[in-house]
Amino acid sequence: MSCSGASAPSLCMTAMAHLKFGESEEAERLAMELQRHQVESGLKPHSESYDIMLPVDSDWAWRFCLPCDSPPRFPFLPEFTQTLFTARLSQPLSSHLYVNFRCLSWSLQAELLRNRAPAIAFDHWIEQLLGDPDLEELLTLAHYSDCREHVELSLQQMEMIEKERRVAMETQDEEKIGWVRQKRWRVSNRSGSDSGAHRSREDEERRLWARARLRRDG
Repeated sequence: MSCSGASAPSLCMTAMAHLKFGESEEAERLAMELQRHQVESGLKPHSESYDIMLPVDSDWAWRFCLPCDSPPRFPFLPEFTQTLFTARLSQPLSSHLYVNFRCLSWSLQAELLRNRAPAIAFDHWIEQLLGDPDLEELLTLAHYSDCREHVELSLQQMEMIEKERRVAMETQDEEKIGWVRQKRWRVSNRSGSDSGAHRSREDEERRLWARARLRRDG
């Protein structure tokens, strides 16, 4: 089955279908195709005439809200990947299933290609998060990376979303933030004291964002 030119959402859904029917090799092949895709946070003009250049391996739509009245079940997916299908049901008149195909793509790659080279390109993930990250994207970074800087960065951004009330926070959102706080504690203890040998959290975050911006802007 050829998926040449397919979008990241299409590749994700097709990989999920293969997993449902036990076709793991086909799902892995699609995960490798997903490695070549990227999703962009917005359209940027590339000339004074505002001609928009769209790379063939980029997607511009990856966050979707779908009608939903009960949590979906995907038992054939890895456990963490299942959590990325967020059913928001606290408001009956606006209940929906929120799906972010960028972090779904990351999760499928991490799960299906865990024993293959190259390793997960976490710096590339962070570069894509410069625009407007959501809770699911930040949770995905914190889940798969054991780097203290990455977990600190995810938690700081999640707490900012919570403080600014960018979304109507539900119990599941608070649980996600709580889980990242726990992981921050674990990786901090494993790497030693937060003082002395380590830079401050603020310095680490500034350096990480600055490095990602330099790569993005060329």
